[in-house]
Amino acid sequence: MAQAPVDVVELRAGSATLGVSPIAGGSITRYASARDGQMFEWMRPALADAVQTRSAGSTSSFPLVPFSNRIRDARFRFRGRTIQLPQNFRPGPHAIHGHGWRQPWDVVSQAATSLTLEYRHTADAWPWAYR
Repeated sequence: MAQAPVDVVELRAGSATLGVSPIAGGSITRYASARDGQMFEWMRPALADAVQTRSAGSTSSFPLVPFSNRIRDARFRFRGRTIQLPQNFRPGPHAIHGHGWRQPWDVVSQAATSLTLEYRHTADAWPWAYR
């Protein structure tokens, strides 16, 4: 059973650390490892307020589900039907990167070195439910 979303989960394996924010779209907030007493950031760390403002775009990386990149003019045709999506990256007229990066994810399971998150989408303008 899924747990309530949390701010940041830290995973550690050896000298590596990975921060994941379920509430900020399942984003990676940090990936770093130590070598010779120094921390090396493998990805750009999240901006200080990224988690509190749930701004996935200010994190290291985030899931692009159910699609990546953009859907031009937030509209496409599928099996003879026009699908009109919300324009989710103003001021542009497009739909970009799906839904997952703007929604909280649930923690399904967690251990010291692993984490399973889940996002459930019910059909709306995007007419297919998924998880």
